[in-house]
Amino acid sequence: MAISPITRFKNIAGRSFRVLIKVLLIALFLLLIFLFLVQTAWVQDYGRRKIEAYLQGKMHSRVDIGELRIFFPKEILIKSLYVEDQRHDTLLAGKQLKLDVDLWGLLQHKVILNRLSLDGYSIHLDRMEKDTSFNYDFILAAFSSPSAPKTKSSDSPSAWQIETDEVLIHNLSAAYHDDSAGLDAAMHLGSLTAEVNRFDLSRKSFGVSDIRLQDAVLRLRQYQKSRYQPKTI
Repeated sequence: MAISPITRFKNIAGRSFRVLIKVLLIALFLLLIFLFLVQTAWVQDYGRRKIEAYLQGKMHSRVDIGELRIFFPKEILIKSLYVEDQRHDTLLAGKQLKLDVDLWGLLQHKVILNRLSLDGYSIHLDRMEKDTSFNYDFILAAFSSPSAPKTKSSDSPSAWQIETDEVLIHNLSAAYHDDSAGLDAAMHLGSLTAEVNRFDLSRKSFGVSDIRLQDAVLRLRQYQKSRYQPKTI
């Protein structure tokens, strides 16, 4: 007995639907396995070592991460972070860094921070007598968009876009020394909350719409600035 076209279509549609459901279930199962594995200590420790190696290769400086934890869909916790400048002095060291970040955006070279939280950090910024730049400029150079002709698209795959909305800081100590300006500064913040409305790393342009401070101490010392002028070639 011949099968009618309608019956044949129903059979094909039914088999196709069952195959589609199986594919979706397998994809969902693999995604769940991936999310589970990414949140295990072994995989995250492997990721921590890879991130250390990437940052050291990118900035050509020592970077240590004591612990890395990722909580999907959008939280990263970093403990015991240490960064050296290119003179092998401490640039940044801290107890805990928490990022509320769009994790999927990292795949597109975008760092979109809804909230940045720092706890127990110390920062040392300086520009010595014979230096033309600060000890942190190598980080800006590493993650800023490279200079390119106007005919080239600005959407270079090597350029990182960094945005942030809110910054929370607890127990921050910072030291600033600038021989060119003749200025020493030391600061301690018990607590700081800032709403950021502009964050352009490539142009060193930053804007804050609201800021709240608690237990802030600032000490300044001015001295005769350096008369050293670097030679231009």
